[in-house]
Amino acid sequence: MRRAILSLLHGFVLLFFGAVAVLFFALPQLPIVRLEMVDLLLHRPADSISLGLAFLGATFILFLGFYTIHRSRFLRLKMGAQRVEIDHRLISRSLEECFQAHFKEKLSLVAVSVDSKIDIDVKLAPLDEGQREELFLRVEAALQVLLKERFGYTKPFYLTATL
Repeated sequence: MRRAILSLLHGFVLLFFGAVAVLFFALPQLPIVRLEMVDLLLHRPADSISLGLAFLGATFILFLGFYTIHRSRFLRLKMGAQRVEIDHRLISRSLEECFQAHFKEKLSLVAVSVDSKIDIDVKLAPLDEGQREELFLRVEAALQVLLKERFGYTKPFYLTATL
């Protein structure tokens, strides 16, 4: 319930700033409204574009801020009639354990992002192309088994390796 109220509040804030931005962009084309505006805007209608850009920028920054605050950090798996939420830290710990047990010197976990899909960022030890391909095949097989057995996750996941 708290998330719904916060999302509604964020929506109203974004709508307000967006509407103000549109008003200031349209102001030079609306002479009657412009005449009724504050004296500052009457004598410098070009300033309305600057104000419009400022409000549009504020809208964009608020949108990005609200999006990053409320970006999902849980994996929701639809399983029958039940709904399951798994904390991304649990997935991270499981991946770290898997990498330590099977790929200790070859790769290490950097980050895990869980939205509608799982993004796994790893740091890869220097390897030649053939070894790298073999390692990726082994990692893919190990992660598919791990994610399926521990979390019931069978969808595709993404592995991003930093060399």
